[in-house]
Amino acid sequence: MENQSPKNNETKKGLTGNFKKAFGSTGAILGNVASQARETVESAADSASRKASLLFAEKSRRGQLDDKNVDELVTAFHEWLTLRKKVTIKKGEFSDSEGSYYISIKEQGLLGQSYLFIFTAEPSEVITRQVASLLWQGQKFNGVAILAKSWPLGRLNLEKNLGILIWENGIRLGKNSGATDYLSSWLVDYTGYQFEEKALIEKEVSQLSSNMTRSNKFFIGRDDALTLIDRSIVNYSEKHNYEIKPWIFSIFGEGGIGKSYFLQHIKEIYVPYILFAHIDHQDPEESEEGLISLIKNLASKLAEQGCDITHFEKVFTQHLLSNNSTQQPAGEKAVSGNLEDVLKVGKVLGGTDTKRILNQVTKKGSFIRIVPSFFNVAGVMADVGFGIYDRISEAQQKKEAAILSSQTIAELTEALIEDLASFVKDQQKQYLFWRRPVLAFDSYELIGSTADKWLRNLFLKSKKLQELLPVVIISGRYELMRFDSRWAEFQAELRTIELAPFSQNEADNYLSKFGITDQARSKTLYDLTGGHPLFLTLSANLGTEETIIQVLTDRILEEVEPEWHELFIEMAVPEAGFNLDTVEKIVDKSIDARKAFKELSKVSFVTGKSGLISYLPSVRKVLLKYGDQVSPDRIDGIREKLK
Repeated sequence: MENQSPKNNETKKGLTGNFKKAFGSTGAILGNVASQARETVESAADSASRKASLLFAEKSRRGQLDDKNVDELVTAFHEWLTLRKKVTIKKGEFSDSEGSYYISIKEQGLLGQSYLFIFTAEPSEVITRQVASLLWQGQKFNGVAILAKSWPLGRLNLEKNLGILIWENGIRLGKNSGATDYLSSWLVDYTGYQFEEKALIEKEVSQLSSNMTRSNKFFIGRDDALTLIDRSIVNYSEKHNYEIKPWIFSIFGEGGIGKSYFLQHIKEIYVPYILFAHIDHQDPEESEEGLISLIKNLASKLAEQGCDITHFEKVFTQHLLSNNSTQQPAGEKAVSGNLEDVLKVGKVLGGTDTKRILNQVTKKGSFIRIVPSFFNVAGVMADVGFGIYDRISEAQQKKEAAILSSQTIAELTEALIEDLASFVKDQQKQYLFWRRPVLAFDSYELIGSTADKWLRNLFLKSKKLQELLPVVIISGRYELMRFDSRWAEFQAELRTIELAPFSQNEADNYLSKFGITDQARSKTLYDLTGGHPLFLTLSANLGTEETIIQVLTDRILEEVEPEWHELFIEMAVPEAGFNLDTVEKIVDKSIDARKAFKELSKVSFVTGKSGLISYLPSVRKVLLKYGDQVSPDRIDGIREKLK
């Protein structure tokens, strides 16, 4: 370590003069208080300058304190110390940590104490070793304190016996000692702000270590998606909090592509820093009680992660006590009709904007109701009624509006946000790394129209919620703008991320986790599966191609009722896809073609384009190979029928 002075800066005026310049006579009082090093922090809080100090505290929280360089800070502290006549000062720069400085002092007198101060941009491991080296050299200090501009997010522990002050956040961490008091007293005069004392993070590192690495082994790729989300989640500097955008993410991709696993990975790698609530939509009921159930589920997920929902539970209990369930009038029920008539109107099944299609169909005199259980990769499945469009449509709209404007929904939504706000504000008071709310809505294609409108119009538009700086991730088979174009209202805050099948390189990397390093074997598996993550996982440790095809086919058919298995395999034959006419050409007359078409359309491995249902390429390849293996004559016969 070399004893060399930091870069000289313009000499600052005396403490009282500098402080008075900023705050007048009020500042002078606090400046004089600062002359007693270890007593100043306590005295300043009760002085006539408290109002000025609180003003600076608010500035710090909003990132309005001056952005000082490390050498400026160490020079200012050194000048402050030189005004004290009863200390001996040494200063220098660490030789192997450029831009990091130290100052040590020895108080005069028989009972004088020795203190060490470190100034650095971030308290790195190198600095920690340097401090340890000083102590090992026999230099005894009664206290060691670090002034850092920021704290690295990856470090979740504090070195014992160190006091740490973070400039960008205006807070104190770690052990309180005489060294910490010296720095605090100087900072009161230098900034007018008494740094707040906080803990580093809520949970001990030992409690988190197993969770933080659990999902890493088999998670491959998605770097761009993670980087984009990381910029919003991992940004705890108060200086930047008010600028965080985007905060809503639309994650979409085909069935089995890894959307849910991606959300789980986010939870596990960020678990120390976030309050994570994961809602997986499973055919929610399109009613007030269905929406209440969704809100209650979200509250319960937050509670599981440590958020106190006492206020919400009180409001919810009041709702249960006062709720008198009513039956929906029979006249308002949608009348089932003929799906074929919808298909004749336009390109209902995927590939075009859902709302535009609905408008086209309703202009033809039919009423369409989105059925969540059928709102899948296939696109819009519909129930159709005839002759009552105007009455039914108006009734449905009124019902939806009544649900969203009901007092119960408003009170539950407000109570949930208030409980969440209490949690966040308490976190911000106590911890440097406070837990940012991350709300994940999975399988969003199943959510239903009413819940979607609640999320857009009531929940996410709440200013109280937005002040909490949440990150909202909505995952489904469609991007949000296609699900409902009115998500454009959030265009400035919204980013869309598509999860695609693995590339050959990503597949090689993924398969290596299963012990597959032979390039020929990896390429064969990639060609069979198209890089589909689920298919790669299922086929990784299987032997022959025949076995792989059998296992993958069995997995695909899990979503299909047994009576439709054979037809599902046969419909892989049409290269461009199939529609109702195609099904009618293939099935026997004894089979209800419309019912068959609906069953084929609702599984997760299909997509829609130009009015046709198509299997995903990897699925079609597997099913064709399986058909050729077990019933080649039948598959050839289907080809002949379709010529």
